[in-house]
Amino acid sequence: MLIDRFGIGWSVSRHNPFVKRAPFGSAPDHRAGGVVPFTPGRFILAAMGRSDSPRDYPPYRGRSTILSSGDFNSSIHKQSMHREVSETGATALICIHGWGCDGGQFAGLARALDPDFRVFRPDLPGHGATPLESFTPSFGTYAGWIADFVENRGLQNPILLGHSMGGILSLLTAARLRPRAVINLDGGLPATDHALTAHAIIRRWLDETDFRVRLAGTLREAFFLPSERDGRCEEIIRTMCAAPDSVLRFLPEQVGALDPARILSEVTAPVLYIGAAKPRFNLVKASSLLTHLRYEQIAESGHFLHIYALPRVVSLVRDFLRTAFDPSSR
Repeated sequence: MLIDRFGIGWSVSRHNPFVKRAPFGSAPDHRAGGVVPFTPGRFILAAMGRSDSPRDYPPYRGRSTILSSGDFNSSIHKQSMHREVSETGATALICIHGWGCDGGQFAGLARALDPDFRVFRPDLPGHGATPLESFTPSFGTYAGWIADFVENRGLQNPILLGHSMGGILSLLTAARLRPRAVINLDGGLPATDHALTAHAIIRRWLDETDFRVRLAGTLREAFFLPSERDGRCEEIIRTMCAAPDSVLRFLPEQVGALDPARILSEVTAPVLYIGAAKPRFNLVKASSLLTHLRYEQIAESGHFLHIYALPRVVSLVRDFLRTAFDPSSR
């Protein structure tokens, strides 16, 4: 693990072998190489290749705001490091990951775009290789952290690209950074009713002892199409469910209080929204609030578009940036 002088951990792509595919309603059992019946507790544990002893599941500790050693799965994060994908591109592209995720999820996108951009994909505090320490997670503190990260490196007018929570943060940060463009990969701002309802349900579970188990099942059902429930899906789920308590708590508690009208009215850059099969943003409201908005949908992908529909995302991003900065090509 490498931590830079700003205390920021950086991620490179991690390649874990896929788990054996299992029928819907079952979970892959790594120990036996077969399939075990689905039960709420066993599903995520079997997907992690671990036993179903309660001590093997990362405990949720309620209102803790300090990262504890048990809150990260060391097998996922032990090789995290900084990687700036391209030294040749003139324009900085800042990739902002989602809730409980890390910058390593942008490895494929970074490789595809690196001839044209200097791609940065930091791990936010409490995610990946960046420790939480005394940082208090909130939309405001994360947006400020991203802005500081960009300004401390002298990156002028970058392109901000964010997935899910990262899409929301890219829009929040845009008012301060004045980016060349903003790209939102299925981030819920403004959120749809179904997205807000899901967060309300998660919020009711926060103080339950089996919160992480419940969360794992919800993530699998809400974020992944049936055809996407493979080893990558399980890796993403276990990464998210291993996040510190305060990281897992802040988003469902705060997302409903965001003011889309105020946030989006301050965004003057061209914006691209890319929605999944069931977008988590309200397009009608977004269109009424953003001056320069382009919308695309990838109907054959779940929420993690940049992983399961990477070629399509790359194509849409390239076309958007080309037309946004070259009016003659519109």
